[in-house]
Amino acid sequence: MDKHLNMALFSRTPKASASDLEALRAELEQLRSELTKRTNELSMITAATNGLDQRLVVIDARLTNMTSELSNQLHELGSEMQVLAEQQSDPDVCDRTRPTTYKPNTYCQRASSI
Repeated sequence: MDKHLNMALFSRTPKASASDLEALRAELEQLRSELTKRTNELSMITAATNGLDQRLVVIDARLTNMTSELSNQLHELGSEMQVLAEQQSDPDVCDRTRPTTYKPNTYCQRASSI
């Protein structure tokens, strides 16, 4: 039994053969190739995503500017409508509410022609 125990302690696993090493090399090369392929695909996706991000930033800026401009124009329109409504109820309002940017009496003429 002693002899059997000694043999088990010193038994070694068989060394890899040349064909085993070649199979491992082939598998490693295949894995490297797959990694390179996926890295290239990821680079293309990243480039496309970055391009879309830049376009979205431009669109967002344009939309923000348009929204601000539209808000300003609606405010101006509301002010002009208020002046017109006041003119309907009191003809003397035209002289008191005429904006200073208009020439004298042109604002009242413009409002009455509408």
